[in-house]
Amino acid sequence: MKKKVILLIISILIILFALLGFFTFKSRTIVPSGVIKCYFHLYSPTVKESFNTLLDEFESFYPEITLVRVIEPYQDMKKTLSDDMKTVSDPTSPTIAVLTGQDVNDIFGKSPTSSPWISYTWELYYNTEALSELGYNEESIQSFSTAGFEEFLKEFSPLSKTDRPLFSLGADYYWPWLVWVQHLELLLHNGKNPQGVTPEDWSEGIAYMEFLFDSNLFNSDFRTRNFAWSQLAVNSGESLFVLSDSNIYRNIPPRERDFLGSVPFPGSVGQKWVVGSNFYLEAYASEEVSPNTLAAGDLLLDYLRSEGIRQRFLKQTGIRFLPDQGQRERKDIPSIAHRTIETEMQELLKYLDQKP
Repeated sequence: MKKKVILLIISILIILFALLGFFTFKSRTIVPSGVIKCYFHLYSPTVKESFNTLLDEFESFYPEITLVRVIEPYQDMKKTLSDDMKTVSDPTSPTIAVLTGQDVNDIFGKSPTSSPWISYTWELYYNTEALSELGYNEESIQSFSTAGFEEFLKEFSPLSKTDRPLFSLGADYYWPWLVWVQHLELLLHNGKNPQGVTPEDWSEGIAYMEFLFDSNLFNSDFRTRNFAWSQLAVNSGESLFVLSDSNIYRNIPPRERDFLGSVPFPGSVGQKWVVGSNFYLEAYASEEVSPNTLAAGDLLLDYLRSEGIRQRFLKQTGIRFLPDQGQRERKDIPSIAHRTIETEMQELLKYLDQKP
């Protein structure tokens, strides 16, 4: 009898310790919850509606998480964020914002956590199916881009034909031509733009461009073609590559955007520069933020960078979200295309107009 009582007591103690461990584990389990302050500039009606739908769905998936949203034109959003950061009323809520690289530095300091999320940079775009038929996959094209411009030309120049040139160019307004010249200048000078904007300042890039023209790597009617045509030419198989910013996606039918691939301008990765601008996804949290709310912020970041969300948003809006690429490594260099209306640019434009 005494032995049975002892065994009963031991059994009860084992059950009590097990329950104690279970409830202790439960109390220590991090459950994503809380309020997250979000600042975005995707404010055009169609894009805003699509983006809000994604955020609504996130909240429906995770009802313990509340997203306080500020979606405004960029400069307005940046001012709201800057003002809010100066007078933080609730330090227990983390902040997630989308900013250009310089604005990340101005508002958050030299942030180690920001990474590119929306790209308006210039890259070489191509049709993955067309290049696949020629024996190239995305990895091999990327490797030739990384190897440098000369290696890229050595590999792909033999594929250029009169009715299907290596590069399509629509330069009836000259600025796509100028962007090409800018990339070549940067390539020749390790990522540095010329100081001035005269033909003499850009002579090396212009000469390199003439060499490419003489090598029959572009469509001969580039002067009468517009930029949109050059983008669509890649999609239709009339050229193999086009140098474009990410607005190319808006000209490609949604069902065909999956076949559009891109690589950085050959040689730019090694020199660590890119023409255009990136918007960075930045997450900030004070020391007062709880582990549960920190986990909620991480969950939102993972959601926004997920492949399913990227593909869905691209098809709906033509805007490409980037996957998590870690810290930013390349210098953003403003495109010269935005300067063509400036008075001092007219001599260079006139010079190009007179070129054969």
